[in-house]
Amino acid sequence: MRKRLHIILFLVVSLIMVFAITVFAQGFKLNSIIDLIREDKSVYIETLEEETKDYIKEAGRTESMNVYEDISVYTIYYPVFENAQMNEDIKEIINGAISEFNDKLSQYSKFTPSRGVLYINYESFNYPEDIVSVIFDIKYTPPFEETAETYLLNYVFNTKTNETMTSETTFKNTDIITEGIRDYFETRYPKESFIYEDFSNIPKDKLVSNFVFKKDNAVFYINKKDILKEGNGYVSVSFDYNSIESCFNEKNESTKPFIKRRTLDPNLPTIALTFDDGPHRVNTNRLLDILSENNAKATFFVLGSRAIYEPDILMRMVNEGHQIGNHTYSHKSLSTLTINEIDQEVSKTNDFVKSVTAKDVELIRPPYGAVNQTVISNTDEPLILWSIDTLDWKSKNKDKIREEVLTKVKDGDIILMHDIYKSTIDACETIIPELIEQGYQLVTVDELFELKGIDLNANNKYYSAKTK
Repeated sequence: MRKRLHIILFLVVSLIMVFAITVFAQGFKLNSIIDLIREDKSVYIETLEEETKDYIKEAGRTESMNVYEDISVYTIYYPVFENAQMNEDIKEIINGAISEFNDKLSQYSKFTPSRGVLYINYESFNYPEDIVSVIFDIKYTPPFEETAETYLLNYVFNTKTNETMTSETTFKNTDIITEGIRDYFETRYPKESFIYEDFSNIPKDKLVSNFVFKKDNAVFYINKKDILKEGNGYVSVSFDYNSIESCFNEKNESTKPFIKRRTLDPNLPTIALTFDDGPHRVNTNRLLDILSENNAKATFFVLGSRAIYEPDILMRMVNEGHQIGNHTYSHKSLSTLTINEIDQEVSKTNDFVKSVTAKDVELIRPPYGAVNQTVISNTDEPLILWSIDTLDWKSKNKDKIREEVLTKVKDGDIILMHDIYKSTIDACETIIPELIEQGYQLVTVDELFELKGIDLNANNKYYSAKTK
């Protein structure tokens, strides 16, 4: 009897040893955390509860589900909101992740001596007040493996409009964002590590679809596997709201908090300072400094032939709240040109400015103020002229320029100057603070006409916004 027990014990031990060797050969190391999780449910739950403490959760109430089956283990943390639509959307996201997890496990036998692990957690943010952003961190570890496959999914919802915010509805142009993401990758990874030889060939949805709004910046999450030949996990790239303000779709009610609008007083005298022929590397930047110091805004009618060399100045204009208008590409008198030539002069500059700033150019100032019916009929933007010509190009004298402005200025005026002359910028050092001291609001052309309740229409010319 005892001999028979010894034989049985020997066989059992032998089988255990064979099983252990087989499992070890497949990478199943019992002393690893992931294996402890697979083997011991209490350790599994305790480990995950500890890990979840590191996730930021500003919105929603956290609930979880824990499932421990023969071939699968998963724990999912998800937010619950008072909004029924949000909860339905979240449910759909979670069910989609579980379905994908189960599809991956379908290749394994239910007798597989290891478990696949699915772990989902999230971070949530509540900025601004009516917008909730959620980013789901999804980790899937196949049986016998120790390294999890990680990817992210986002969910952004406006509780006021009861609408989901996607990259397609939130942003009208993402060039600035994709450029920033490209810079991030190209400064950190060798060129040969990219899936695409040309970064511009990467589908934009792989770069901008996963985003959240935090208090100080918008954060875009990029799954490495979509960019790199050997990539797992993700990277995050942050943008302050000023730098991407021009990317937001202003026609979407949800984006209004991200597009700064100044509070202007319709009862105060208001004028528009306008500057032609720039940008100029030194003088325009100096003028922008003066405007910034005085919290004043202006409109810059740029020449395309100059703008192509100063894209950073165009971006500074937009980021600091100024307006860019079109002064044609090469300063030709439009009234002497054919319809096709007019279109070329205008569209060439419009296209370049938009390619840099992601903003449409909505105003034209014809060189020399030369306008005839052909020009009026064949331009798609309002034609902005002026009510005060400082003749700064002629005098190049800061005192005369100052006198032209301060002795003639009235509510609703559009003032013409040129930011390519040092004398004009010298004059602006005193003109701008003196106008403010006199009670004038210094605004863009668009702001001026909006404040005065006057529509700016194509095929029309405007000299001022005077209502009297």
